[in-house]
Amino acid sequence: MTTLNCSSAYGNVEPNDLYAAMENVSLLTDVRVKVVMDTWTTQMGYPLVTVTREYNTGTITIEQERFLLSSSTSPTDSHDYKWWIPLSYTNKTAANFNTTTPATWLPANLSQISFSDASDTNDWLIFNLQETGEYITSSFFTVSNY
Repeated sequence: MTTLNCSSAYGNVEPNDLYAAMENVSLLTDVRVKVVMDTWTTQMGYPLVTVTREYNTGTITIEQERFLLSSSTSPTDSHDYKWWIPLSYTNKTAANFNTTTPATWLPANLSQISFSDASDTNDWLIFNLQETGEYITSSFFTVSNY
């Protein structure tokens, strides 16, 4: 930020100037800050992230879709709304609500990702710790846990 302040002390700053100054502190390897931020600043709305936990297979699937209050979308809107989504989470065993750095990311080119869940089937999972991600989280769990 010091670099940005010094280089633009008497001028206007645009989003690309900020992203260029942040490139050295990126949270992702091989992905530029501008690429991540453009998914949040150049399209409408924000995502609904659905977490599905499959106890029988030990798999967690995370899906993204555009959040809408009502399901009516414009028939002329053909944009495929996807975001780079930082995913932070904890479970009963770890119970760490202070580390909000993303454990993984849901890339903008994917609608969903899956990964193995090594936690005990009796452990709870909480995503979007301290609501640091700008998205709505919805969770579904298989009946075998009840």
